[in-house]
Amino acid sequence: MVKGQIVLLDTNVIIEAFRTRCWRAIVNTFKIETVEKCCEEAATGDKRQPGYVEVDVDSLRKSVVVHAVDLRELAEIETRLAEPVSSVRKSKISIGRTIASWRR
Repeated sequence: MVKGQIVLLDTNVIIEAFRTRCWRAIVNTFKIETVEKCCEEAATGDKRQPGYVEVDVDSLRKSVVVHAVDLRELAEIETRLAEPVSSVRKSKISIGRTIASWRR
């Protein structure tokens, strides 16, 4: 990985980065992007649960690009994932194009 490279993170990686206190190092090294649902998920959970990790969602939102995914995009991806295995490669390419379009 190269400094400044765009890295897409999911909720699990975000929580783990806060748990291990390496969040600041990650966002200072890479251009981090995620989706709104990941921010939402990172802010939830039972704080009384042993091992619960507090995620500073304000800091998260200020330090990364957060993409909104509308219902049309979700439906399109869900439909493509329901297609036969032979069309998975085409779906991956199309999903890659969708992600690339977020950067524009």
